[in-house]
Amino acid sequence: MHRAVCFPVTICVLCYGPYEALARRCLEALDRHTTPSLFRLRIGLNATCDATRSLVSEVLTRKPETVVHESDVNLFKVPMMHRLLNLPPIETGWVIWFDDDSYVTRPDWLHSLAAKMEAFPEIAMWGKAYSVEVSNSTANFAREAGWYRGLPLLPSDEQPDHYRFSFVEGGFWAIRTECLRVLKWPDLRLVHFHDDFMLGEALRQNDFRLGSFHHGVSITNAPRRAPNDAPPGP
Repeated sequence: MHRAVCFPVTICVLCYGPYEALARRCLEALDRHTTPSLFRLRIGLNATCDATRSLVSEVLTRKPETVVHESDVNLFKVPMMHRLLNLPPIETGWVIWFDDDSYVTRPDWLHSLAAKMEAFPEIAMWGKAYSVEVSNSTANFAREAGWYRGLPLLPSDEQPDHYRFSFVEGGFWAIRTECLRVLKWPDLRLVHFHDDFMLGEALRQNDFRLGSFHHGVSITNAPRRAPNDAPPGP
């Protein structure tokens, strides 16, 4: 019943570094719990190890239409995200994102997400919802963005000269492809950090709504691995 709503979707998986076990957990869970005809797959490899590259070769034998973007050096999250979301242009109506430390745990996860999409067509992005307090300098970064539409930022209830951004956690999310095009996302001023809450504010500025969904998905389930040489966020 949901096929006309959102299938197939495009699923992007970002793999990083010498962490083949995480990449395997993520990709094998997708393979085990997701009907192949319901999704198109894209994989980004940021300075991964030989074992992860071999794993992706195995994926290609099962799903040869998979798009793979590989870099021997770590491009960091946002530049690789730009490749995954734009090269080639995505043709499906929805995009689902996984960092490699997130993975699906139930065979009904995608059908449950489709049911949410069908029941709440006004929602543009789904994921695990949060809010964050940001400083005025970070707020100015948002005000200077191409996606900023002049909507006043929401003031913090707790700290003076701070603002509140609502967003969904960056390790897993689903978004209408139309939104990515309207926002020209990702914002290439970002490199590695803060892409999730900046996307949340970009959506609010453009009258797109967030919804809560993480049924059957384990999100950011690994120790933090942020590279030491990643530039700080805004």
